[in-house]
Amino acid sequence: MKPIRVSATCVAEIANSSPATRLVKLRPFKYRDRGEGAGRSAYYKRTIDVAREYHRGANDVRVIRRVIEELTAIENDPGFSRNARTKARRNIDAVVAYDDLYGRRNFRVLSNHRISFTVGRVTITAQPDLWVEENGTVVLIKIGVAKHKTAEYIDLLLHLIRKAAIASGHRIRARNVVYLNTTTGEEIISHLPLSHFNRTIRNACQEISSLWSSVSPPESRPKIVVR
Repeated sequence: MKPIRVSATCVAEIANSSPATRLVKLRPFKYRDRGEGAGRSAYYKRTIDVAREYHRGANDVRVIRRVIEELTAIENDPGFSRNARTKARRNIDAVVAYDDLYGRRNFRVLSNHRISFTVGRVTITAQPDLWVEENGTVVLIKIGVAKHKTAEYIDLLLHLIRKAAIASGHRIRARNVVYLNTTTGEEIISHLPLSHFNRTIRNACQEISSLWSSVSPPESRPKIVVR
């Protein structure tokens, strides 16, 4: 059987979903270049790019101000789609939350690394949004909306990222893998032992493996022909 590659987010979502919804939840992770899958991967790209530029520019506050102005213009422009305006609003929230929490930190931006680990036939890839270093300590930052997520979901996601980092040769402490909740501006850190979710991860990977071949592609939208 062919190996399966999914993200840490996929495993966390399957572990925290009901059996009836799992096929639908797997679709954007199997078909990452179509429909919802394509939209997920770049949702906070503007925020991540700004954070990198900000720290590489010696924490220049003008970088933050400029991007907030740009995103606010998109949010208030009816010429953009509702999705584009909502995305702009959420990225404004993310930039403000990032600035409030990390704007005065002396982060040095590092290159992202490919990290993963394998459970059965499922390889779990993890991609923190930012790899930074401060005073010799590496910090991995994940940015997202935790409003509708359970505490267990966030804990599991942070564990998956740390497990992938350790399996890939990076020594990372739990307190240095953090989740920035853009809704509340809160930094979330897991305080559970690394082995806490071993059974949950194993069960989720078995479920993914058993359902994978049954996941159908998203329906194509018919093209509108202008005559």
